Amino acid sequence: ESSQESVTILAISIFRSSLFTLSIRWLDRCIGFLSTLILARLLAPDDFGVIAAASLAIGLADALFDANVQVALIKNKGVRDEHYHTAWTVRMMQCSLSTLLLWVAAPYVADYFKDPRVTHVVQALSLLILMNGLGNIWIIEFQKNMQFNKDFRFLFSRRVVGFLATVISAYLLQSYWAMVIGSLTGRAFGVASSYLMHAKRPRWCLEEFREIFKRVCEAKRVPYDEKGLAYLLQECYIKPDRKIRSVHPRDIVDQ
Repeated sequence: ESSQESVTILAISIFRSSLFTLSIRWLDRCIGFLSTLILARLLAPDDFGVIAAASLAIGLADALFDANVQVALIKNKGVRDEHYHTAWTVRMMQCSLSTLLLWVAAPYVADYFKDPRVTHVVQALSLLILMNGLGNIWIIEFQKNMQFNKDFRFLFSRRVVGFLATVISAYLLQSYWAMVIGSLTGRAFGVASSYLMHAKRPRWCLEEFREIFKRVCEAKRVPYDEKGLAYLLQECYIKPDRKIRSVHPRDIVDQ
């Protein structure tokens, strides 16, 4: 009976998680659709073009440099506090690097699209990536422990705050900067909420860099070798006194 009860509880948990996930997606789409309808009345078509160009650069940088450390935390059943701290450190380094590169590359992006307005928009929106790194990584436990009600509250509240900030800014400014302000406000609210909704706090740590490297190898389907990693750390980092960067596990495995 106990095994049957366990299966029943698991089935209910899966159903609830699926329901919450579906609800989040549909609410996000509805809010996005409503936001588009309102902004279409308040802003000019040219404003959307500026944001689209900047968003393309932001999305490309995020895709190229995302170490995807949260997957390792969710899949690994035996995670310890050091895993979360290391994952947060790796993500923070990755996001800082992406933000810096976007800030420097912004004028070149504007030259490519032949619109000088894109420069400052890219630089402003690059802060979204930095704020993503600053967030409390412990909220991943909401998904790991199937606490989708908390995950729903976190994502929904951030989306609503961003929506309200965008609409109010668009009404007052009548400019593409309204979408920038809305995005930054929503993300900043998300960072604050991540610390309010979870009692634990991340700290700077690289003790589990080896574990993350191993997880990246598994994701890339590359054989993991302990001696090989020790050699790489000795020759590439310890001897030349080089700092470990967040994207190095992925970049090394890709080679």
